[in-house]
Amino acid sequence: MKTPAYGKFWIASAAGLKGFFVILCVISVLVFSCKKNNPAAPSQDTPACTPTSTAVQSTTATPTQTRMLTPMPDALEPDNSSTQARWILQGSQTHSISPETDVDWVKFIVPSSGASVQLSTSGPDTGNTVMGLFAQADTANPIATNDDKVPGVDLYSAINTLLSGGIYYLKIGSYGGLTQIREYSINLQMQYFTDTCTPVSTATATGTMTFTATPTFTATPSWRLLGTGITAGTVGNFSYSMDNGTNYIAYYDPNAQYRETIKKFDGTGWVSVGNPGFSPGSPYLSSLCVCNGVPYLAETDNTYGYKPIVMKYEAGSWVILGGAVIPEEAHTLSLAVDNGTPYLAVSGNFYTSKLSVYKYEDPAWVPSGNTDFSDSYVDDAAIVFSDGIAYVAYMDEGYQAAGRITVMKNVSGIWEAVGNKGFSLGGVSGISVFVDNGTPYVAYSDGSFYQGLVTAMYYDGSQWVRIGSYISSMVYSGAVSLYVKNGTPYVAYVNVQGIPVVMEYDGANWQAVGNIPETYGAGPSFISFFNDIPYAAYLINGNPEVMYYGY
Repeated sequence: MKTPAYGKFWIASAAGLKGFFVILCVISVLVFSCKKNNPAAPSQDTPACTPTSTAVQSTTATPTQTRMLTPMPDALEPDNSSTQARWILQGSQTHSISPETDVDWVKFIVPSSGASVQLSTSGPDTGNTVMGLFAQADTANPIATNDDKVPGVDLYSAINTLLSGGIYYLKIGSYGGLTQIREYSINLQMQYFTDTCTPVSTATATGTMTFTATPTFTATPSWRLLGTGITAGTVGNFSYSMDNGTNYIAYYDPNAQYRETIKKFDGTGWVSVGNPGFSPGSPYLSSLCVCNGVPYLAETDNTYGYKPIVMKYEAGSWVILGGAVIPEEAHTLSLAVDNGTPYLAVSGNFYTSKLSVYKYEDPAWVPSGNTDFSDSYVDDAAIVFSDGIAYVAYMDEGYQAAGRITVMKNVSGIWEAVGNKGFSLGGVSGISVFVDNGTPYVAYSDGSFYQGLVTAMYYDGSQWVRIGSYISSMVYSGAVSLYVKNGTPYVAYVNVQGIPVVMEYDGANWQAVGNIPETYGAGPSFISFFNDIPYAAYLINGNPEVMYYGY
């Protein structure tokens, strides 16, 4: 968060008639400048800057501060240079200009076949931006610039150009460094060339290019791999998390004695977070959660007798938080982090232990609410936070629940059921829980059907309601993953043919989101969103892969 500069308008004091005319001149200049730069009524983005004089008959002016600007949040700061540039995919990304001299840098990849690229900014009427486009090899000299989309009408910027394959940088600032913009969007759209049209890198100062053939555009979105080569060799299991657009993978590393390795995608490739194989031993269960750039990993490790431990990455190394969370082997676990505090939903020995949630209060793990709140032992669980409230969905193996799903939430330290307990038709597996604007959703594989049909439900305030019909595809293996984007549910899983699938509910039916051209997939499955772009993670032929749906 930057601290804005506070503009000050001072009127120098003067004596006598000469001072009086000096004051009049200064006021006139300042008023004219204000009107020129702020022709519309003052708004939240452009505070009023009318100078105030307290001069009286003595013609002595008292300096008065009349312009107080509040800081403007920008979750993507720092991004003030090409080395701090943030990755942007197709779609929109929200930034702010604060203070007036602030600049924002983003970078993007054009595939090797080249593309027609449209870059633009948009925002409140009082905004006025300038932008420059740079090649990776030279971020000092732009290959294209723009001030106004429509001079005198639309003061935001746009660059439309043809680019060959490579990495490019975009720099955005306010015109003349004069205006703060509380919130504006950077928009990127690309139309890729087919292999029959290869652009020649002859960009000029105006951003024009020449080509060897007439370009043919393809504008159909598809699932694309996010980098390649996460690991060499077959992994036993993996976990996934996204934090502010950055994708993370945790997996049992076959090249490090099957200890844990975590990698993240840095925009060009997958890089290790800390040392590969950093866990004390070989894990059996694991759950990854990254919050505000800080990765946390929960696992059951043979070095600890498969008791659950949680590790945090800080100061360049992995640190175990408080030792074993419970003094027995864990049968299921799920990790969440809320406001920097890690929480672990965990059950102990199979057939004996009920579900509890613990939180880390340095230097120890303590119960979060009442412990053993499930009716019986638990075989699968998932925890999520929404507005500081914890929700846990789990499969309760008790006599009445019979492996059906129950959702609980923590209300003032007491775990209470959300709707009826055991509300699924049959026993469940592969549970996922999500809360969207206060509405809980769950997705799972329902064991009432052979191999389990994927099912999604939401709580309407009084009961759990199935979303559409049962999704026709059956789950082959692993977990079902759920994400709700602006009220629209999405689920990811692997079907009985071993094909990864992402489905979207359109308000009436479940529809496939493109076709993932991969087979021999296996669970678990994960889905997330960033800037309206869906991401999905699966095990493909024994290797973790992350894909995004776009151009």
